Amino acid sequence: VMSLKRKRTACLLESENMLEIMFELFQLRGEREFRGKFGVPSYAAERLYLRLLKLWRRKPKYYNRTHLLLGLNFLCEPATNWSGYAVRFKIHSDTYQRWLGTTLAAINHCLPEICFEDRWENWKYKEPSFIVDTFKCPISEPVMNGWKYVQGTDKWWYKYEIGIAIGVPRIVWLAGPFVGATSDAAIPKVSGLKEAMIDGERALADKLYRHAKDTFICPVTGAKASLPKEERAYNYLVYCARQTVERGIKRCRTGKFSKTIWRYGPHLHKLCMECQAKLTNWCFLFE
Repeated sequence: VMSLKRKRTACLLESENMLEIMFELFQLRGEREFRGKFGVPSYAAERLYLRLLKLWRRKPKYYNRTHLLLGLNFLCEPATNWSGYAVRFKIHSDTYQRWLGTTLAAINHCLPEICFEDRWENWKYKEPSFIVDTFKCPISEPVMNGWKYVQGTDKWWYKYEIGIAIGVPRIVWLAGPFVGATSDAAIPKVSGLKEAMIDGERALADKLYRHAKDTFICPVTGAKASLPKEERAYNYLVYCARQTVERGIKRCRTGKFSKTIWRYGPHLHKLCMECQAKLTNWCFLFE
């Protein structure tokens, strides 16, 4: 019986339909459940697999669709330990970790790089040239210097800096992770964003960047009721434009690994976030 099941699984992994594999191995009932389990549409996953094949054919070991789905599932559905992930694909936890590292590195390599120059596509203005913000991802308590990862009354966090183009729906900048106690206005100085911007260029940001007005355009601070009509109208326009970066952050955090407590170290977290950002840009092409 086990031999027949393995033969059936092998045949499925060679099939041309990503959903067909999922119907058989995970009992998914449609496209919506596929996207909920792997974070991307099945047709985008299939096209991504074709790109990965060009890279994997150079390797001595043969890879199949299971490796891609394993990596996508890690980003989308977090587990508390390696065994919790490995049991989903019926493999040993050591094998899972080895496959995961290879797959995430391959996804990060084969997808288009995040290019800061893309901020000028369909947009020619220097003020603002793009929209910038930060977002936080929860982590478990660090072994050393835990106070550096605490911000306010919150627990421990990694913090990322993200930039979104205005002319096209695209992530053009991603930097991190930084310790959670780092202020938003200080991150551009250490991330390289300030040096990457040209003379006379300013980005649109929120009020936390108000102390760096030579680099960022910020809303007027103060209670809304006390502001003049012109300043309230100005703030309204700023917040309307900033909805683009909020949607970009929401897309980046589609992967639930960025919402649940992270336990596996900063290097893997950075790799996962880079993959998620590139997948976000990749999926924009199909919408």
